[in-house]
Amino acid sequence: MAIQPDTDAKLATTARRLTANGVRLLGVAAVLAVVGAVLLITDASTVGGLFCIGLSLAPAIGAVALMGSGAVGKRASDQKDFA
Repeated sequence: MAIQPDTDAKLATTARRLTANGVRLLGVAAVLAVVGAVLLITDASTVGGLFCIGLSLAPAIGAVALMGSGAVGKRASDQKDFA
């Protein structure tokens, strides 16, 4: 494989950005899940707790997807095989 330092450096930068945004999004999901768990455990609001936990699933799935894309981009920028 030909080494393309400029392209690989940009790909590595993009991979780091994707991973960083994924981590931030996972933090948002964790906060929503904790709020939902607190509402459920204290019996303050069962519906509100379930709503917060359900609402935390969308950012969690997005975060996993972003971090996975970042991992693939990082591996590609290192010129490593995938299989």
